Amino acid sequence: MKILLVLLFLNITLSCATKNIRYNHINIIEKYSSNYIIYVDDKKIDFENVYLDKDNIEYVKIDKQNKTLHIKQLKTIELIEVSRLYIDRVMKTNENHDVNQLEILVVVNGLPRKKNFLIDPKTITSIKILSKNDIHNMIYGEKSFDGGIVVVTN
Repeated sequence: MKILLVLLFLNITLSCATKNIRYNHINIIEKYSSNYIIYVDDKKIDFENVYLDKDNIEYVKIDKQNKTLHIKQLKTIELIEVSRLYIDRVMKTNENHDVNQLEILVVVNGLPRKKNFLIDPKTITSIKILSKNDIHNMIYGEKSFDGGIVVVTN
């Protein structure tokens, strides 16, 4: 009977506890982004559209009871909107484009991302800006894009 009570106590304690995990962007997206609210430095974010520098992460805590995941950075970094780089370039070269009407493809580490993808600039290894003609030769669905950005991170 005592063993059963001890096991029950451990089960309740461990299932409700907040625990630390190692920062892994892909694992966090796969395991937690659909069921948990994710915060970076106490700010609620759409984690699937953010890429942080793994060397700047102080801790990642999961609260199973409240279904929250808190990521604390060692140093708060201003994230940049990747597609903004290309939109600024297009606006300078072609005055006829409306920023809100542009269809930009953003590819980070080989995966297509949303237009408003945010990234820590320290993680960027290279950026390649693609013209409409370059994008036409790539296979990312049948949608037509006005251009694109390919970002490689460390």
